[in-house]
Amino acid sequence: MIIKKIFLAPLLVFIYQLSAKAVEYKNAEFDFYGHKVTIKYVNNLNDKRYESAVEQFIERFDEEGSGSYYVHVVNQLRQTATNFGLDDVGRLFLINTFAETEFARHHQNFRTVLKWKLLYYDSMDVMLCYNSKNVYLYGNLSFSPCGVTYLQKEGKTYTDLTFVTTRRPIERVYEYIPDDYKKIPKSVIKFNALAYPKLNALTTSKTFDFTYGEKKYSFNADINESLVKYLKDLPLMELGSVYGNYGFSDNLKSTLIVQLKTAIKGMSKYDALGFLLKFVQNIPYKTDQEYLGKERYSYCEEALYNDYADCEDKVILYAALAKELLGVKSVALMYEKDEHAAIALDLPEGAAKYSFTYLGTRYVAAEPSGTGFELGQVGFDLKRVTEVIELF
Repeated sequence: MIIKKIFLAPLLVFIYQLSAKAVEYKNAEFDFYGHKVTIKYVNNLNDKRYESAVEQFIERFDEEGSGSYYVHVVNQLRQTATNFGLDDVGRLFLINTFAETEFARHHQNFRTVLKWKLLYYDSMDVMLCYNSKNVYLYGNLSFSPCGVTYLQKEGKTYTDLTFVTTRRPIERVYEYIPDDYKKIPKSVIKFNALAYPKLNALTTSKTFDFTYGEKKYSFNADINESLVKYLKDLPLMELGSVYGNYGFSDNLKSTLIVQLKTAIKGMSKYDALGFLLKFVQNIPYKTDQEYLGKERYSYCEEALYNDYADCEDKVILYAALAKELLGVKSVALMYEKDEHAAIALDLPEGAAKYSFTYLGTRYVAAEPSGTGFELGQVGFDLKRVTEVIELF
């Protein structure tokens, strides 16, 4: 439940200009997924006094200091975001890292209000809410994360920007609306599901060994660890094409993907898919709860970086490999009652061995999770499939 509370500005506002010599600047240096970022800001932000009376603190924080202080920081953050090819969600992460790192000694409510000011002056459609103890930040997103707390306002949905999937108890909160609310433009926070950011400071290497037929293979993979760390911070979304569209980083394309392409050269498309299926099956299996302690889907780069993968992760990875190397489209097969996922491939060359027809297209089913399954075999009866999800 949201209770709007609009604070009236004082009748008299003391306005003054600081000369360049009177303004003290400070450089904030922080790590952003392995990249060193430097942002210059007015040190007056550190002088803002925190008080436990949350409502009064927010009002005073908002009224003290020139808006140019925040615009100055926002412009630098925007340029940094452009350099890294970040979308709105990436800019949100950048602002969050700046506030959490440079102002770590301040109260969490202080940092949350600072983030709100920066997002607000960055023209993002955000809400600042509070109760007697805490401050919360919500944003109007172009996508819908799974299991994240949200609020409704004027027909729009505002999502908790911590993206924490553990729902907080429903509680009464107030919304703080600044005096210049209608003057500042507001945009939906967008997510680019087609291109990953230009984060590449950290790299890790892995070796994948497996046997196909009677031949042993060993593939080297350079994985973009900066990208992996970024992907792990993204909110959980519904299983679908978003997890495959990012595809593989340049690091992986120049190592593992090239080697896999060489290995399947000369094979029929059907046999090549069988080869890639064995490669994915060879990745050790563990459920997300066993490995991560929580449920989440992994992007392709993550699945190869992690030591283990569950059925959904293997489905996403296998689908991406089939599309990248062979141009084959696929759908995920969801077994809700069995808590399982498999895959089916649009393979005209294998029409004689097709498993089922979906929307007029014949598909060959596959089981990336279990070992010993050949292309066309699945661990559960296809009649138990409860949902088909298009991946590519």
